[in-house]
Formats: sequence, structure tokens, C-alpha cells
Amino acid sequence: MHANAYLHSEGKIVLFSDTDGQGAGKIFGVNSGQNLENIHRESWGDKAVSAYAVKGNWILFNDDGRRGEKTVICEGVMKDLDGNYRKKTSSMRLATIDEYGSRCP
Repeated sequence: MHANAYLHSEGKIVLFSDTDGQGAGKIFGVNSGQNLENIHRESWGDKAVSAYAVKGNWILFNDDGRRGEKTVICEGVMKDLDGNYRKKTSSMRLATIDEYGSRCP
């Protein structure tokens, strides 16, 4: 498999408005028609406090257009977002194998 290949061609992630998957939640998915490059347009930008990667390994960015600082959330992991991403996540996409490397099983 090519090093920049995506392990999953489909993916699903849930963003939550509180820690530990609590509060209001919004499901995002690859091929869903949602604007993952600017989640403000989905009425969810800068609201996420925690996230759960249902399928696929995801990268969250603190800027629109998949720019800025990024963090990886591995499939099956619930993660409380830290200061750089808490209520600052603006875009996201599936991670390539090069990007998550050994961080995800």
C-alpha cells in the first residue's frame, strides 16, 4: 500500500459539545455531502469539545480549509480535545497512513 494511502475510503466521526462524548453531538461522514473543509457551514465550527472516531482515523484542524494545527483521532477512540482544538476545530478529513503512523493500531 502506498505510504500516503488512506486506510479507509469511508469514515464517520461524531463531535460533541462537552467532554467524554456528552452534550449535543453531530455526526460527520466521508461521502455524506457535508462540508468537511469548513464545518462552520454545517453549524458546528468551533463547538467541539470531544470527538469519537466511529470509522477511520481522522485529522482535525483548527482552521478552515484543512489548515492550521492538527490532531489525529484514531478509529474507536473517544478523545477530549485540548486547548488548541477545544471549541476551535474548523475542518477535518480522514488521515493518511503517513500522518498517523504508529499512533493508531
